[in-house]
Amino acid sequence: FVTVSYFTRILQIHHLYGLTNLDADIRNLTFFSAYDFSISIGMYIAVVYIFQLLSVFAVSCLIFLVSSFSNRFLTIIISAIIILLPYVFYLFGIVQAKYFSAAYLGNINNLLIENDGNIAFLIITPIISVVSSVVCIALGFKNWCKTKKR
Repeated sequence: FVTVSYFTRILQIHHLYGLTNLDADIRNLTFFSAYDFSISIGMYIAVVYIFQLLSVFAVSCLIFLVSSFSNRFLTIIISAIIILLPYVFYLFGIVQAKYFSAAYLGNINNLLIENDGNIAFLIITPIISVVSSVVCIALGFKNWCKTKKR
């Protein structure tokens, strides 16, 4: 599903802007002119998609972990709370809640804007996503193996 979503976005980019300038420097775009990193537009698009994919993967691993400890109904409730609650808190003015939102952490533009182009978050965020995903998978499989006979 995610691959189909990305493919349609690439087709949309091709239709709106064309794909001939993907090797141009990202700083040629007005939004990125003040930032001090030099990558191509195509590479930036690839990094955005990788970040989003890591966010989806991390959330999926967390849901897998929850499902290995609870029944389906409880998994649905807990998953909805995990995914929606940070966003709802953010809408009600609790700004710090966005840092627990997968949608926020998977959006490179948010991270760049709020950190004045500091790319440290672009390195730290995927590392945290991968490590937390591995932990969730390990704990989930460990518990699943214990309970699969039930």
